[in-house]
This record gives sequence, C-alpha cells and structure tokens, in this order.
Amino acid sequence: DVPSGSFVGVIGPTGAGKSTLCMALAGIIPNLADGTMSGTVVVNGMNTARYSVSQLSQHVGYVQQDPESQLFCASVEDEIAFPLENRGIDPETMDRRIDDMLELVGMTGYRKRVPTSLSGGQMQRVAIAAALAAEPDVLILDEPTAALDPEGKQEVFDALERIRRTRQLTVVMAEQDTEHIARWADQVLFLVNGELVRNGDARMFTRERAMLESAGVEVAADPLPRIVAMPEAAAGEPVIAMEHVTHRYTEGGNASAALDDVSVRIMPGSFVGLIGRNGSGKTTTLRMLLGLIRPDDGEMRIFDHEVPCGLPEVIDRVGAIVE
Repeated sequence: DVPSGSFVGVIGPTGAGKSTLCMALAGIIPNLADGTMSGTVVVNGMNTARYSVSQLSQHVGYVQQDPESQLFCASVEDEIAFPLENRGIDPETMDRRIDDMLELVGMTGYRKRVPTSLSGGQMQRVAIAAALAAEPDVLILDEPTAALDPEGKQEVFDALERIRRTRQLTVVMAEQDTEHIARWADQVLFLVNGELVRNGDARMFTRERAMLESAGVEVAADPLPRIVAMPEAAAGEPVIAMEHVTHRYTEGGNASAALDDVSVRIMPGSFVGLIGRNGSGKTTTLRMLLGLIRPDDGEMRIFDHEVPCGLPEVIDRVGAIVE
C-alpha cells in the first residue's frame, strides 16, 4: 500500500523486478506487455486490469529508464505538448506550461532542439518534463537519473520536491542511487528476484546495510573517487585524432558550441574514459566518432580516414553500444 502524496523508493539488484513493478503500476502490465498477471493493482482508485493505458495516463505519468525509446517528436516543445494536445489544453496555456516544465527540469532554451540531438541526460529531463506537463496524480519513474551527472540528479529531485510543495503528487521511483532515495523517500521497497523482501523507510539503509550490500545494492557512504588526468602517450600513430574540432547544433540549446576547439589523440589499445557534465559534449563526440555528424570546423580522423557522415571504412571498423 502506498499512501497518497508519498515518495516511494524501489531498490534492488539488477533483475530484481523494479522495472516490472513500474510497468504494472503504469498499467503497461497487464494491458500491453507479454506474460500473465495474477492479483490486483489499483492506482488512484483504478484497477489497472479494467482500464486502458490511455485512461490510466490521465492520472498516471510514466518515465522509462531509456529516454530515447520514449521520445518520438520532431522537437522538444512537441514532446511536452503531445500529452497536453491529447487532453485538449488551449494553445496559450500549453505554450506557458511548456516553458514552465523546461525551467523546472533545467532545460530552458531547448524548445526547438531535436530530441535525438540531446545528450542522454538532457533527453531524460525532457521525458520527465513531458510526464509532468499533464499534471498527473501519480508519477512512476524507472531509474530516471541513471544518465545524469550528480548535479543533474539533484536538479531532478529538487524539481520533484518543488512540484510536491504546490500540489498533491505521489511519486514511485525505482533507483540504483541509494543516496538520494535515503534522503527523499518516505517509504522504501526492497526487491530481490521478484519478491518484496522489505517494506520500510530510509532507516533500512543503516539498520540493514549488510543485507542490502549482500544482495548487490550499493549503499552510498564513502566520498566520490578522486579523478586524475593521466598524461597522453606519445609513441605510435593515433587510432583517433581530433584537431580543433568544433560543432554547433543548428537550433535550440544555450547558443554555445557542443564541442569547442577540441584536439585529442587516442592511441591503439587505449581504454579511454570520457567524462563531464550532462550537455558537455560527450554524446556529440561519440556520434562524431561513428560518422553520424560532421565537425563544423576542424578535422577528425579514424584509422587515417577523415570522418564525414556515414563513412563505410569507419563503420566497418567501429562498434558502438549507446546508452
């Protein structure tokens, strides 16, 4: 049982059933997903087996773990307007609410951007803004901060708290980040192998830390690791060479370059970590390495091939796993 207006954190190791629980609360299970379900789920007075997902969505917002699978419109403003248009909101109110939601999630100025040109963390913020725009009574979030940097995570929780101060909102959030759940959750559900092992409060993280860690849940306690930049190796020819690379997206954003005069050499056999805040240019760099976008200025070479869009010689030799 989840009381109205509470903030519920759902924790557990990978494969514990967190996403399945979120889909059940949103009505995707049993209405759209494969499989069978026994028992009953009642959300905001609605039995999810007797109402369609579209009916449930009038009161229940849902944000998936992978934002790219949830965004499908041509611009950020269209993503946020979509649920409002379905509810017949007048254009003036809709326009004002789009600005309000973007400000709430720290994306002011990105109205005209194509969602797929955003970083993973920025796309997640847009997905949250779209879910909040329709003013749901219940908000279901499946690891919504997984792609966000620490500051971005804090902004998401701050945004949710601001909304909860102004209106009644029940939040159920599946999360791996126990530090924020320990701080914000009124109720904590601990799942293991599909079973609800514990149903308590944030004191679980101190009282039963050993049990959580033995199940694969990392309990935040130690300070963040110190990051040290290592000197670049000088020997040999680079596999990847970026020389004074600059790239700007044509619409939206904060008018700054996504990449600004970047020069770097990556040697054969290297294991390179690319870090930085959300929106700092990580995703743009990786898309450029795959030949999906071109530099506006400068030059990028992979295996001694200059990288234009979709170069076959590069595609044959570069594999990718996207977030």
